[in-house]
This record gives sequence, structure tokens and C-alpha cells, in this order.
Amino acid sequence: MSQHLFEQLTLVSASALTNSIFSITEDPSLPLEASPQTPAVGASASVISISRSAGDSSLPLEASTDPSAGASAPVNSTFRNEEETVQATVYRGTRELSQRKTKEVVRDIKSNQLYAGRCPRQVYEEALSKTDELYDVFEKIYKYQSTSEDVVMAFYGEGYSQRRQTIFRDREMTLQNIPDDLVFLQDGTRFVHVMEPQLHIYYSEKTIQKACANGLFAVVADGVHSKQPKNLAQLYCVHVVCAGGVEVPLLYALTARKHEATYRRIFTCLQNNFELFRPRPMQRLRVVLDFEHAAINAAYSVFPDAVVQGCSFHLSQSWNRKRDSCRITRFIRGPGRDGVVEEWWDTIKGVIFLPKGLRSEFRALRAPPVSSEHPAYGSCWDFLKYLISTWLTGPFEDLWCKWGITDLRTTNLAEAFHNKLNATLTGDHPDMRALLEKLRTLDLEAKCNLRWSEMNPGVDKRIRRRDLERRQSVEESMARFDAAYRAGATVAQIEKFCRDMSRFISGKTA
Repeated sequence: MSQHLFEQLTLVSASALTNSIFSITEDPSLPLEASPQTPAVGASASVISISRSAGDSSLPLEASTDPSAGASAPVNSTFRNEEETVQATVYRGTRELSQRKTKEVVRDIKSNQLYAGRCPRQVYEEALSKTDELYDVFEKIYKYQSTSEDVVMAFYGEGYSQRRQTIFRDREMTLQNIPDDLVFLQDGTRFVHVMEPQLHIYYSEKTIQKACANGLFAVVADGVHSKQPKNLAQLYCVHVVCAGGVEVPLLYALTARKHEATYRRIFTCLQNNFELFRPRPMQRLRVVLDFEHAAINAAYSVFPDAVVQGCSFHLSQSWNRKRDSCRITRFIRGPGRDGVVEEWWDTIKGVIFLPKGLRSEFRALRAPPVSSEHPAYGSCWDFLKYLISTWLTGPFEDLWCKWGITDLRTTNLAEAFHNKLNATLTGDHPDMRALLEKLRTLDLEAKCNLRWSEMNPGVDKRIRRRDLERRQSVEESMARFDAAYRAGATVAQIEKFCRDMSRFISGKTA
């Protein structure tokens, strides 16, 4: 008979039990009663009445949630033997309820996007704290301390080690569930446009529209690899440059892979909006990327009329790493330094600024600067073979010439953004709420930046004095060589120009 009551009680949720009002007599000489009280006006409390006809122990106990049953019509339930005490029934009922509560907590971890990327220990402690909040509720209702302890202990189980794998395993499932308060911006427009297990894309159409109205002419994209959930590959950020040099981030993507199809979907989101909002006739778009095959191929596919260019900083990093692996460094620095090899290397570095049509006149690209007996000969040949096969021919051949380009030779604006993101969003792999809130704030900042540009036409972006002087030096050097180039530059003039320009190329490998 008590089993029926037990089954009925376990159907009541934790919140309903919290709001239900019971009074249980504690005098053992009197029959135990469950008398429902009339809830306060506006309360959502469920009133539980327990009834059985007095004197008929053959009838099952019944539990109803009839809100109309009030204090004016109390129902008494008398238990005639010790096996059917309310304490025993409640004990079994709350134990089952506590187990259900544990399942609810685990299900919440599975479905709640906000847990993505968070430390399992932190999630566990928060969940344990939530179960502890019910401790006092059960104790007040049932006056039975060991019952309330079951609520906490059911979740605790064998401790953190029992729950850790469940929490850790379930975090990636939360990428498919983002609450509406993060999906939509304050103005009601959508921010989360693609939400799949392996790809999320975030942007504001209003921000894109405003950027297009401000003379958008270039796209710069790069990935950061420490601000995404751990089970994903990168946070890919797409920036644009508008009239006056205004640079703003426009689109963010969390990607599990770096495939061409992934980048095509990202760039297509932009292109569809460009078609809607860029004024006609459209200025020819520039797209500046690092030398990632998949991204470059996707850019050619989605922006067929654009000028796709590689980043000179990433180029120099690749060349410098190959220089080190070919063991050329020992001949251009340190005790083994050789002046001829050092001059050859500086000439090679400066070829980035050389007009493509003059590469055939460039002796440094045809053979090592030393005889075959020199210890640097093999190292120089190895580097030249790499240069010819990877950069002077093949898919990158037309991507790295910086002749005549005075700005946006690199993806440095994206790198600067990454530094700002690292400074303001501390720690690697933040939880999804922190990341999305940060990206929404950055989108708002971009809107403000573009709005300020609209209100102050003709005011160019502020540039650090050091960067401005560097840009002016590059422009002046190219202008001087352009005169010689048009007049028919000699081999000596070509090589001197490259050596002079090498000072603008980084020697870093990372």
C-alpha cells in the first residue's frame, strides 16, 4: 500500500516539493497527518493531500495534486502499522527523488552550452552546491535529517572521480545548444548564424552593412588557437578594412577542422552580405591571408574577382624556418659568419619587394653565392631548391609579391586583435558564455568604431609614429627604385634594392 504513495511522491519535482506546505504532527500518541495549507496568493505551490478511508486498510493510499484542496477541507491519513509510516515512505520517495535530481543535473551538463570548455572540477562543485541547497528544504518538510542528506549523497556518489568522466565527456555535446540571450543581440538581430557540432559562425548583419557603407575594401583573416573550446581546432576571425584605414573584426567562426569546405562556408556568409550591402560599382576586394592552402582555395572560389594575397610576415617566418633547418644561420651570424653568404641572404629576403618580372634577372635565385668547395654551398642549394619548388612555382607563386603595396602587406591587424583578445579574455579555452559575451562586446565596439568613422569623414586611422615612419620608408624606397626600373635597372641596382628592402623583413621564425 505504501508503494503507491511512494510512486506518487516520486512524481513530484524538487521545485514542487520546495513550494508545497506540509504540517506533520510529532506527537506519537496522535495519528500522523498531512494537512495541506492554503498557499499565498500568487504562489505556484502544489498542494499535496494524502488520503485513505479510515478503517479500510485494503484501499491504497492516494496522493493528489488538487490545488482546490485547501485548509477548509483537510484529509487525515492514518497508518495502522509501523511498515507504513510517513517517515519510511518519505525516505524512499526522497531517495528516489534525489537520484532523479542527480540525473537532472547530469542532463543539464549535457544540454547546457554554458558548460562547454569549462573545467570538470568547477562544474562538479557547482552541481554539488545546487544539490546541497535542497538539504534544508527536505529537512524542514520532513523533519528527517537522514532523508535530506540523501539528496546530496546521491549526487556525490563515490565523489568527484565518479562524475568527472561524465562531465568531461558531455561538454562537447553542449555546442549544439546556445541560449537565446546569446543567439540574439540586444536589438533583436541574430548573432549566431551557424550552430553545428563542428562549426559555429557569429556575425551581425548590421555591422557588416555599416562596414560596407564605410567603404570596405579589404578582408584580412587569421585563426587563433587558444580561445576555442578544447574539442575544436580554432577561433577563426575575419576582419575588414574600410576607408580611412578603419579596421574592425566582422565575423568569428569556431571550427573543428581546417578544410576548404569549412572556409568556403565562412567566406560565403560574408560574400552574401557583401552582395546585399556593398555599393555599386563595387571596389575590387583585397583578401589577405596566411599561406594556408584550404583558406586560399576557398577565397579564390568565393571571391573570384578579388585580389588574393599572402601575408609577408608568415612568408618570412617560413623562409626563416627553412634557413635554420638548412643550417644557413651559422654562416650569417656568430663565429662562423661569412660575409658573402650574409649578403646573399639579405638579397634573398628583399626579393619579396621585387617586381615579379625582374626575378629572372636575379642572380641570387639561380645559384649559391659560393663555390662547391665551400661548406655553405650545400646549405644554400637546399634553400634555393625549396624556394623554387614552393614559392617561385606552384600555388603560392602569385601570392607574395609586395611590389607597389604600401599597406596591408601582412595580417598584423589580425595578430594585434589576437593580442587584445588574450589580454582581455584571460586563460586558454574559456567557457562558451565568456567567449560569446566577449565576441558580442567586440561586435558592439566595431559598430561604434564604424559609427565614429561615419560622423568624422576624412579622418584617417591613427598610426603609431614608428609604424608610420616604416611605411614612409618603404614607399620612398620603392619610389626611387621605380624610376630605375622604368629606365631599365641593372643587375647591380636590382640586388642593391633587395638588400636595402631586407631590413623591412622579419628575421623571426615564430
